[in-house]
Amino acid sequence: MVSNSERWGLFCQRCIQKRLNVTLFARLAETLQTQSPIPGEQIATLFLRPTRDTAVAPDPRTASYIEKLLEDSIVDVPDVLVALRKFSRFGQPKASTGGPTSNQDLSNPPELEIVILFRISRSVSEGLSPASQSEGIATLHAASNWILDLVAAGASNEAAEALQSAPPSARQELSDITSTTGMLAVTLCESGSVGGLMNRGATKEVATEFRKALLSYVRLTEQSFPQLSSRLEEFRQQYSPRQDLLTHTAENVIEQVIASNALNTNQAPSLETVDIIERPIINSRAGLNVYLNSLLAGRPLIDDASILSFLQNRYKENIAMLVIDLITASFDVLANAMFCNEPSNMVIIPRSFLINKVPLYLATLAPAMFPPVNPEYCIAEALKLIDPRAFPSFSSMFDIDNDNSSFSDDRQDFLFACCLHGLLPEPSIEVLLGEQPMQTLPPGGRYVKEELVSIFSKEPDKIDSYIGELKEMSGNAGAIASAIGEAIITMGLDRDTMSLKPICLALVRDPLYIDVLMLFNTTGAILRPLCILLDGWRYDDDQGEHQPIWEEFGSVLLLVLAFIYRYDLTVEDLKLSSPDSFLLRLLENSTNFEQIAELPEEQSKNLGGWLLGMYKDGQISDELVSSCTPQQFYLLIPMLFNQTILACNTGKLNNERLKGGLEYLLVPFLLPSLVKAFTWFSTYLWQQHTDPDLKNTLKILMLLTKPASISGEAASIHKIILAMTAKPLEIQLRALKASHLGKDQKDLEPLIQTLHSFHSFKRTTNPSKFERNLWTQVPGGIRSTLKHNVQALVFWSANPSNGISSAPYTHRQIVYARDMIGCQYVVWSLIDELQGQYDRTSGLGTTFDIALDVIATMIYASSASTGHHGNFTLSEAVRLEAEDATKLLSSGSIRAEVTIRLHKRIEMQLVSNSLLTVPDVTAIVAADTAGGLKLDAPVDMTVAPGEIDNIMAAAMNEEDVFAAALDDIGLGGGLMGMD
Repeated sequence: MVSNSERWGLFCQRCIQKRLNVTLFARLAETLQTQSPIPGEQIATLFLRPTRDTAVAPDPRTASYIEKLLEDSIVDVPDVLVALRKFSRFGQPKASTGGPTSNQDLSNPPELEIVILFRISRSVSEGLSPASQSEGIATLHAASNWILDLVAAGASNEAAEALQSAPPSARQELSDITSTTGMLAVTLCESGSVGGLMNRGATKEVATEFRKALLSYVRLTEQSFPQLSSRLEEFRQQYSPRQDLLTHTAENVIEQVIASNALNTNQAPSLETVDIIERPIINSRAGLNVYLNSLLAGRPLIDDASILSFLQNRYKENIAMLVIDLITASFDVLANAMFCNEPSNMVIIPRSFLINKVPLYLATLAPAMFPPVNPEYCIAEALKLIDPRAFPSFSSMFDIDNDNSSFSDDRQDFLFACCLHGLLPEPSIEVLLGEQPMQTLPPGGRYVKEELVSIFSKEPDKIDSYIGELKEMSGNAGAIASAIGEAIITMGLDRDTMSLKPICLALVRDPLYIDVLMLFNTTGAILRPLCILLDGWRYDDDQGEHQPIWEEFGSVLLLVLAFIYRYDLTVEDLKLSSPDSFLLRLLENSTNFEQIAELPEEQSKNLGGWLLGMYKDGQISDELVSSCTPQQFYLLIPMLFNQTILACNTGKLNNERLKGGLEYLLVPFLLPSLVKAFTWFSTYLWQQHTDPDLKNTLKILMLLTKPASISGEAASIHKIILAMTAKPLEIQLRALKASHLGKDQKDLEPLIQTLHSFHSFKRTTNPSKFERNLWTQVPGGIRSTLKHNVQALVFWSANPSNGISSAPYTHRQIVYARDMIGCQYVVWSLIDELQGQYDRTSGLGTTFDIALDVIATMIYASSASTGHHGNFTLSEAVRLEAEDATKLLSSGSIRAEVTIRLHKRIEMQLVSNSLLTVPDVTAIVAADTAGGLKLDAPVDMTVAPGEIDNIMAAAMNEEDVFAAALDDIGLGGGLMGMD
């Protein structure tokens, strides 16, 4: 008889192994807890118990599962804190019974603890925890023990001596976990449900314990984290028994009674009715810089209607100032990319936005201008504001002290693009530059989208040459990109795969082509027809040779995967919802560790045919290809390599046959399958760290990454595939090298070096390791650097002639801060800085208004442009703060006033404005041709009450908890197994 605890243990083990989707995990966990209940602390302990692998590199799924268990109340905050303490290197001593390598001696890495503590803080700050008084008491007790353990670890003489000789990373780990613990303590103190327990008699003992823990923490951190310790000291004194009503002055008592009565009678004004003195609205240069930066920091998020709406909200009827500021801010974003030392391939997008996109916006807005204001006047005024040191003239680029010669062409490129679109006459270019231009208009003149679409439909072979022009700065990229987008959509809907193949291969040849394409199209419009095409692919009855058809399928799939890998797209982004979708199964079913006996008969037959053809018969016959669809083959890739490794390990497959068989996967019509293969190997290596013999796995990887011979056509595709998948695979190989299994593996280092030669393929808002260290390894961490950047933006915007071309800023910073410390902490930090700006000027002058504009735009851009993978945004966090602030406004609280002003400014930006009627920018270059596409029906995620019994029965009999669930529901791990 299997006990409830054993069922949960097996459930936990299989969740991690199968990379189970969080949504399905939640449903199964809820059902399992109903049928096989165990205490929440025991559940948290099972999921947080480290292994030899996770003690080195934490599994990101662990934190996601814990957060879901908290959200569904299967475990509570004290359960998690107690379990986290059991396996913390800073926690209580652990008795060892298994020798130096026993799992009982292992500790979770601080990175996991930091993420868990942040998510606990978020749960408390959002009012989700604690759910009862008893849980609140248990939370205070568990938090006290955690804090005291941490203080003991940081304050002991032994720890101090050890830290002196420890590497910087170890000292940084202690600093990070200490600051995170302090933030959790602040959240608990500020929580009404927890903080309200402090002075109650029933919780006196626990309250005393928590005050002692706070005092110990304050003494430890008063030098390293003065602001944090000062804030906690205020709370400690507030909750001290000495601070009762008897020691207050009569005046304080009266004020408290009045305030209490006001709260109890709900007399505080609502946000809609609160009255504050209006201040002049300043549309700062830095604010628009922040907004445009958010659109271009990762995947280009260019929604023309949203951008024009934002600009119209901001400038109302002042079209001239709108155009001047738009041009200026576009130059600022480009200058910022240079001063922040962005890689050259990242600078192309802000440059193309300035030269190829902005003139289209100007052409859209021009009809709303009235004499004497015209586009040429606005362009001339904007160029006066551009720093000539950032964008030097051609004649000054030879100056000794000029190091920005790479940007010397941008002003004239922009002016010629404006001329191309009829915004100014060509003779005016020399006047505006102040020198004779060194170039002319494009020899072919201005491209017209409709004409290009006609050319592409009649002569598809010409598309390749036009794709090569996408990176040019001539002003024609918009027409080309829009025409290519329409061609892809039309060919996809018409199933014209022969014409699609060269377009797809040309685009994936350089990911920058895809980036430029996204300046003028949306991912949904481009990918939706291709996804429908791949999901519905069928052989025709009169099909001739099959290999060319496979090449066409592979080229379309390769383009879709390039979008997914470059921009970290999810199945939700792709609108994949049907459980029968090939792409959904390919992306989410990342491991495919089914046993051969569990495969459907047709798939088992296909797998056997491919294994025999590759390793025994020595040929991939047309009969084999015709009997297996491309979709079936790509879904078999994990099992194919799993069986290949097994055959090598058991001696059934020698080196010669292995090498010959793998060479078939390097021919063009099968080559795109290596995307799935390399992704599978990344997951496989992580899951097989306990495998004593990885020699054959590494041998296979070496043959696939550095083939002895490969054709010229296939070589270029092979290089693209390695660029897409190299980084995750390199990370797993480096982790393997650092483990005990990697010491004697001679193939490891050559593999790592091969993969390291490929730069990151991704373009997302995820910061680099250098940026993360830059923002976090300072006193105060990410919150401090966030405030500092706001100060720099405000100073630069208030002093445009101070010699600074652009304040360094990237939207990646606020996105990283939001994801790491949560919306509430980011908002608190920004309100702190806004209040500081108010205090420094006594509410006078323009710097506060500039800071208000900058911070409001940062929050708006983070909430509206990039979104957030959750239900809580920065804008909503500000609203919650503003609602609380209305209760304090009558007392003269400066913080309440600035919070309400910030909320009102954000709301102004969110409101749609229709005062200005202008032609849609899409009318200039593109029409929305994807409006008629229908989405698949949503997938049914329900789990029948009896289904868990069948799954658990399978677990007891076959030791496989989720094979049935994964097969039936079609869900597994995250996107390509790497989320």
